[in-house]
Amino acid sequence: MGRDLTLYPEDASKNDLKKYLESWGFIKCGHLWDWPQGTLNYSWFVYDEFKSIDGVSADIFPVVGDDESITKSKWALHVRNTYSASWHDVKMLNDVLRGARKLFGGIIKGDYGTNRYAPLWEDKSSPLSRGLTSTFRHVEQQIKMLELSLPDGLMQFNKHEPENKVFKWMQTSEPRRILYNGLVPFAVSIFEFFFSQSFQILIKYDEFAINKLQKHSMKVEFADILNISEGHLSIEQLSN
Repeated sequence: MGRDLTLYPEDASKNDLKKYLESWGFIKCGHLWDWPQGTLNYSWFVYDEFKSIDGVSADIFPVVGDDESITKSKWALHVRNTYSASWHDVKMLNDVLRGARKLFGGIIKGDYGTNRYAPLWEDKSSPLSRGLTSTFRHVEQQIKMLELSLPDGLMQFNKHEPENKVFKWMQTSEPRRILYNGLVPFAVSIFEFFFSQSFQILIKYDEFAINKLQKHSMKVEFADILNISEGHLSIEQLSN
């Protein structure tokens, strides 16, 4: 489920729409949908201050079939994101549509009616809250993927019969159980990642942590200084 809106411009070439999207920072990508031949697929996602959750997908597609009754233009612009998208993602979706319509004219058709944009809500999030939420969701997804990857044991117990000591002993030698004990370090690394990322986010955006960091003194290797200047290392990572 998501927000789907399409601009049918009065007059816009494929190249016009391509240049327009790229001017907004959209980059070419692949797509799972079966779009008509000649379609250009783009995506937008911003990592700064964890503003994006889902981003925005944009597709420049040929106008064919019933759509030809809406516009004389040979190309149209479709934009979309999911309902889990952030406020910033939805705002970008609206801004791209609004700017394209101002530049190329035309009619917007979508989930909210004709010439209507996706509704925005009051955004009370902060870089700190968005960062921690993003980290939590990532870790939660990794744990679920780990659970799904675990196969059933080779030795199945009949639920209609009482479990006995012999069967319990046999399960201690279950090949798949022994093999997947190797996943324990992976599970531990997930939690290490969570606490490491949370720490970096907190010392970057939490006011109390920022004040403590400003008063903190430590020796820094010259190699680390070079990595920071080249963008390979952050102050937060150095403090972690």
